[in-house]
Amino acid sequence: MDIQPEQSTPTPENVEFHKIFETTMNSLVTTLNSSRTSEEVASVIRGTEEMDAKLREFPFSLQEVQSSNLRQLGDVLDEAKFKFTHTRKLEIAEQQKILQNQIDAWGVLTKPLEAPFQVIISKKKGRKNSDEDNSDSKKAKIDDLIPTQNKFAELTVSSNMDTTDPIEGTSTDAVHPGPTAPQKKFHVPPITIDNVSNQAALLKHLQQLTKLKLEAKLIGTKFRVFPQTPYAYSQIRRYIDENNLEGYTYMLPEDKKLRAVIRGLPIDMPPMEIISDLDKQGFRVDDCHNMTNRKTGAPMPLFMVSMIRSDFHKSIFRSVSVINYVKVTVEILRKKYGPPQCFRCQGFFHSSKFCTRTPRCVKCAGNHLAKECEKLFGDKPKCCLCGGEHPANFLGCPKNPKPRLDAEKEKKRQQRAALTNPEPPKVNFWEQRTQSATQRQPQPPNPDPPPHRPLNPNLSQVKIPHLIFLNNSKTQPFKTPLSSLNSLLQ
Repeated sequence: MDIQPEQSTPTPENVEFHKIFETTMNSLVTTLNSSRTSEEVASVIRGTEEMDAKLREFPFSLQEVQSSNLRQLGDVLDEAKFKFTHTRKLEIAEQQKILQNQIDAWGVLTKPLEAPFQVIISKKKGRKNSDEDNSDSKKAKIDDLIPTQNKFAELTVSSNMDTTDPIEGTSTDAVHPGPTAPQKKFHVPPITIDNVSNQAALLKHLQQLTKLKLEAKLIGTKFRVFPQTPYAYSQIRRYIDENNLEGYTYMLPEDKKLRAVIRGLPIDMPPMEIISDLDKQGFRVDDCHNMTNRKTGAPMPLFMVSMIRSDFHKSIFRSVSVINYVKVTVEILRKKYGPPQCFRCQGFFHSSKFCTRTPRCVKCAGNHLAKECEKLFGDKPKCCLCGGEHPANFLGCPKNPKPRLDAEKEKKRQQRAALTNPEPPKVNFWEQRTQSATQRQPQPPNPDPPPHRPLNPNLSQVKIPHLIFLNNSKTQPFKTPLSSLNSLLQ
């Protein structure tokens, strides 16, 4: 008779753990897919390790179920460790970049300057000692007290730099320092402040605040300041925000995001799955959303993703062809038609993110944002720029610079075409000159044509008159060659 082993009674903790195991696993996987920082991934790693320890403490009754759960926990833990390593590396690189930008803005040197001079104790003036041994011993003592070091000992001397000393006739080596690297220049956008009454005092205060000699330009009632470093840029923006000044500026080049459009995904694809799949391929996406049609508001099969602008992220346009087992095409985001317009003040050529002007409604021209507008659907809109019955973002508005820019472009195009392919003149100046000269010349009367006389072949009838020259004394004919010819003919 076989004796069955007694099964231990499960504890309440064991029963509770088996109930919440599946739910906890799903929450860990979801948190891992949606985590964007290393701290969030580290919390998933800690939770997975705790689940692994509890699963070994309270195992399932079936060995197959226990092995499957352990494998699942191991896969989640490996994926979390890999994602933590990758995310932490990116965070460290970003922190180093921010630190370097801050160091460059402050102008702090990476290493201290070496002392270019040595302090030498001067000797007291006295009588010269005639004994050479004593003088040599004094020099040796002074050399022992003052250590010297040749900082140029490691420099190499090229043979083509040898010159001859004109005085001693010996060859000396001339060492020329190499070209220094150009200092890195930062492109910092200008900051425009509106309605400034005391511009000189404001500029002086900003110079004291940033400890830099700032340059500025007066444009009507606007005052445009040109900061030289990103640190000065952030200081001036903070001062404008604290004192509620009206103005606008632009984004720093290093803060601009890389935006790409993914074409070919289904409309109902969750953005988190797109972010997770791109993260597995090495692309850290900060934002992803489905694009909609501006006229109808219907979603389109287009997803826009935003990432940090880097050389690796720029390769997404040629390296990514499949997302979630769907073939896609990654394209560059097309620019909007017309000049950029601020959603806050309805001004042009800047964005609402860096605008502190008084808000103006795009629908009713009120001093509020468009999302706070209470205009009814049937009411006519009003433009805050020209006062017309159209929204402020209407491209046909007289204040919109789009028509003016198009006219200038067309004029420049015509000028270039006229220089390359000039049109022929409508009037031929040479023909006109000939006609005018013909009109100015008087026309003679048309006489009757002379009668036709036949040519006489008998040359003997042609009489050539004699030339007679008169003399003072007597008159006698003088025969010329023509008269001799006439006599011969007779």
